[in-house]
Order: sequence, then structure tokens, then C-alpha cells
Amino acid sequence: MKDGSESGDFWYAYHAYHNNGLLPSIFSEMSVRERGIIMAFIDLKVEAEEKEAKKMKRKK
Repeated sequence: MKDGSESGDFWYAYHAYHNNGLLPSIFSEMSVRERGIIMAFIDLKVEAEEKEAKKMKRKK
């Protein structure tokens, strides 16, 4: 891990697999553009989940 990007790629590959069943080997073979799109989708989903969790916490 020279520049730290491998750990970020691992995090996104993990989420892509667990949330959508996308195999890490397929994720790693995607073009930079395709991986970027998947990463953006994951970011949007995580952000929405965090907002929902905050909303539920405030209701308690």
C-alpha cells in the first residue's frame, strides 16, 4: 500500500460485494470510470443510511 488507495479500494469492494453481490475480482477489473461510478453510488447509499440513523436517533 504505497499511496493508501488500495485500502480505499478494498473498502469499496467490500461494500459492493456485501450490498450488491459484486465479486471483488469483477470490481478490480472494472475501468477507473466504472469503479468511480460504483464508488459514488456506495457513497450516496452510506450517506443516506447515516442520515436515516441520525433521524432515528433523534426520535428516541
